[in-house]
Amino acid sequence: MRVLPRVSKVAAAALLWVAFGAFACAFAADSHYVGSETCRSCHDENYDSFAASAHQKLLDHKDPEKQGCEACHGAGADHVNSNGDESKIFRFQGAAANVVRTRCGTCHDDLSPKVHKPHSISCLACHSMHHYGEKKFLLVKTTPALCERCHH
Repeated sequence: MRVLPRVSKVAAAALLWVAFGAFACAFAADSHYVGSETCRSCHDENYDSFAASAHQKLLDHKDPEKQGCEACHGAGADHVNSNGDESKIFRFQGAAANVVRTRCGTCHDDLSPKVHKPHSISCLACHSMHHYGEKKFLLVKTTPALCERCHH
């Protein structure tokens, strides 16, 4: 019986990282969508908060353009292949309110006119996918602190 040399945990992790990166690049070359696990390799905290929210159901969606991180941020291949260049992926932070509303409205066509439509504010004024303070509606703060930010 041949005994293989014992590989350190660091070396094993490095080998897995290289193999996973090669797979992600090959997958990206075929479709522009890289999958949420690829995103997770660099954005683990954001992935974890996403996976713990109501949006976690997107992780199981079968259509790549509606699956996980890329359902909101768009295809990630250019971002991944450019070593994480932020200009190669849609970022909600700093985006115009109407652009954010359009992105969110792709799935959330039930935006209540009483609360959402009369104001030209961004969804991000009250909601956050990754940094929510109140999980139920992904609110950035709990009420009444949330309301008091604008309504004094």
